[in-house]
Amino acid sequence: MKTDVVVLGAGPAGLTAAHSLLRAGKKVALIEKAPMMGGQMRAVTRGDYYVDFGYKHLYNRIPEVHAFWTELLGADYIKYQPRTGILYQNKILEKEKEYKGLRRGLPYRLLATALADLLRYRLLYRNRPITNMEEYAHARRGKLLTEIFTQGYDERVKGRKWSQLPLPESKDTNPSTANQSGFLRQFLTDASLRRDPQSEWSHPMRGTGQIVDTLERDIRTMGAEIHLQSEAKSLIPTNEKVTGVRVQTPVGEVHYEADHVISSLPIAAIARALDIPLAPAKAELSFRRSVIMVYLFLSRPVGIPYNTIQVSDPDSPMGRLTNYEAYGGAMVPNGKGCLCVEFFCMEDSVLFSQSDEALYDLAYNGCSHAGITAVANCTDWCVYRNKGVDPATSYEDFVTDPSRASVYNQLQSYINLYQIGRTGIDRATHTGLLAAEAIINGDRLAYELRTRPDLFAPWRM
Repeated sequence: MKTDVVVLGAGPAGLTAAHSLLRAGKKVALIEKAPMMGGQMRAVTRGDYYVDFGYKHLYNRIPEVHAFWTELLGADYIKYQPRTGILYQNKILEKEKEYKGLRRGLPYRLLATALADLLRYRLLYRNRPITNMEEYAHARRGKLLTEIFTQGYDERVKGRKWSQLPLPESKDTNPSTANQSGFLRQFLTDASLRRDPQSEWSHPMRGTGQIVDTLERDIRTMGAEIHLQSEAKSLIPTNEKVTGVRVQTPVGEVHYEADHVISSLPIAAIARALDIPLAPAKAELSFRRSVIMVYLFLSRPVGIPYNTIQVSDPDSPMGRLTNYEAYGGAMVPNGKGCLCVEFFCMEDSVLFSQSDEALYDLAYNGCSHAGITAVANCTDWCVYRNKGVDPATSYEDFVTDPSRASVYNQLQSYINLYQIGRTGIDRATHTGLLAAEAIINGDRLAYELRTRPDLFAPWRM
């Protein structure tokens, strides 16, 4: 079969690329392994509930993406005010100072301990070389405050110790001696290592699944060839191009000849399809990172103002909580509530051997201990196990894992193959838009310059 473009993967990147290509008159074949479209952007439905798959936070930092979503959803792309809590020692603190001032809800005793800790680490690193991210952060803010507001949660999500990360780009090569005057204010103001500067936030009225539904409707209307529950078994290279894709569908194998191939598959999957060997470094974790999500459907509102709560408490097994009613919109029926409790782990974690009932108890008890009493009104629940989920990999993997970086560079040598998987819905969407634009305009170089996964740009905040 002949087509202009084969798109592998119907997540946010693949759907966006297919949508843009079809609008430009290209013939597209869309291949998705799952029985439904959307990937990590799909919806979780339960009766009248229609909520996000885990935690979703749509940035407007990339203008093309914000414009795309605004055009796609119209009035259903509604504004909301985000608010993030930090769970530490069974107390919810504020991520930002806007709500409870510079102290952010820290108990005075814990504040005093953190201040003493800051002084200790300022002295400790005054004349000591700083070699990694952990030392940099501790020298600047002290160990305790860093662990409460950033490090504890970040390491839990990514599974990577800050001591293994390189120094951040900074003109401040000795943060322990910087700004000695007024350091208490800096100590409290600078608690969050990466703050979100945008002033307005938007979210689909019915969650990110609404983006999927709209894209899928348009893609089907524009005549794409769609294969669900199908998998690309191999890609056929010829010189500098991928000229064919063998697809296993529920009814048999299909062979596509294509001018271009766009892939949002994890880099390991696309490497296998091209017989490129990939042996991830020991420090590379994306292949083994996993998440378990427990949804609690409540007969009453959750009653807290936070969209999300990041867990940095070392004694809690939870990683993050998402409160969908705090987004406004129509994800949660009026007068009811819904929480998603996420547990971040490796694919060989004992959590995966736990029964659904045991995981529910773990989520329920964790919320209760954190003072979220609304879980007593739980009337239904469900569990999603995402084992070995590689969310398109984070940029750090391309810095710390030479094997992954090498495979990416080999993939780039195929001039009609676009590897568009990226971490974050906005980045994935952006890369899908740019890949489609490059094919439509015949300008691959512009795509390559703007989408390298080992760089922050153009997404630096």
